[in-house]
Amino acid sequence: MKSSGRDARKLIMGYGFASNFSSGISSPFLSIFIFEIAGGSFLKTGIGNQVPTIISIVMGYVWARISDYTGKRRIFIQMALGTGIVTTTALSFVSNVEQYLVVQTIGSITGSAGGAAFSAVIAENFRGRRGGAFWKISSHNGYWRIPWKHDFRDII
Repeated sequence: MKSSGRDARKLIMGYGFASNFSSGISSPFLSIFIFEIAGGSFLKTGIGNQVPTIISIVMGYVWARISDYTGKRRIFIQMALGTGIVTTTALSFVSNVEQYLVVQTIGSITGSAGGAAFSAVIAENFRGRRGGAFWKISSHNGYWRIPWKHDFRDII
């Protein structure tokens, strides 16, 4: 990715904020939601929780190869963020576990594009201090969920 350090910082901060903020809001309630639409079945709840994760792992490798081949990281990160917004909105309309799995499967296929691309952006733009950049971003994950308490200069 050929961009200035400032552009990379904005991309990293935006991705981190959006992904952690949205998951921080929905994650505590997602298992309860799946359990209810699965009719109280622990088996269906487990399937609903695990299938999207497995798909994300497999597709993450595919998207990483495509991202490495094209060298265009930003579009993959933006696609993942857009997918997260659309998927979360679509989940509010599902009424059974089968619909939930369809929405989550589609979301996992395209949403997994951001993970490897995000790591590659950090690796490419913070060559001399990769470990420090990863540590700072990871250690601030909980902090991302409180948007009014940020001073982004200490993160990157």
